[in-house]
Amino acid sequence: MDYFLSKDTSIDSAKVQFNTLKKLSRSQKLVMTFELCENLREIKFAALRDQHPSFSKELLVKYFLKIILKKSIFENVFKK
Repeated sequence: MDYFLSKDTSIDSAKVQFNTLKKLSRSQKLVMTFELCENLREIKFAALRDQHPSFSKELLVKYFLKIILKKSIFENVFKK
């Protein structure tokens, strides 16, 4: 089976990581997934703040939502 291996991760390290993840319960994996999603949102929001320092927090949130939501959902929430 082919697995994606990061350039900075050795095969032995990848095996340890894979085996550790295999031992986690479904609920533990779910918690990790939600934490990862939250971290990614924070990183994207910080990047937008850096790219648009003059935007208010409200405008940043709106811009962020425009990026992550389907167009139809965004337009339904922020009707013109």
